[in-house]
Parts: sequence; C-alpha cells; structure tokens
Amino acid sequence: DSGWYEANWDAAGYLDFGAGAGCSFLTSLCADYAAANPSQEWFCSQEGCAYDGRYKSVCLSGTFSGTCSLDLPYSDGICTDTANGGSDL
Repeated sequence: DSGWYEANWDAAGYLDFGAGAGCSFLTSLCADYAAANPSQEWFCSQEGCAYDGRYKSVCLSGTFSGTCSLDLPYSDGICTDTANGGSDL
C-alpha cells in the first residue's frame, strides 16, 4: 500500500461475487478454478443467466477481466424489470 489514499469504509458495500468460494477463487487462474469446481457460478462459458440470476447476459472476457469470462448484462435483460418480462425479486 502506497499510503496515498485513505479508504472511506462508510462507502463500502457487500460484494457477493466470489463470496463463499474459498481461497482458491483468489489464488487460481479463472480456467483452473472453473475446471476444478464445475458447479461454480462465477465464470461463464456461454450466453445465459448471470451468476445471481438477476439478468440475461452474454459471456465475454475483456481488458479488465483478463482471461476470465464474465457475464455482461444486456441493457434490456434486467430480470427484475417487469417491462422485460421479469419478476420483482
């Protein structure tokens, strides 16, 4: 830590991505973690539902995700929006 910044812990929120996945979630490569944990929901391999079931998504890897394939929500695919045919979770 450079010490240049001070965290505002009042602005922190709960991060459910990877919650309960264990230490190997943080220490393994995405593909290795997904192969060792076939029922994991964090990394995707095809278009479908997001890991938390809140939106329809396309599966992509990009600049910030490296080789990890992550769910990218469709703008009209929010499942909690009744206008999209979803239900109010």
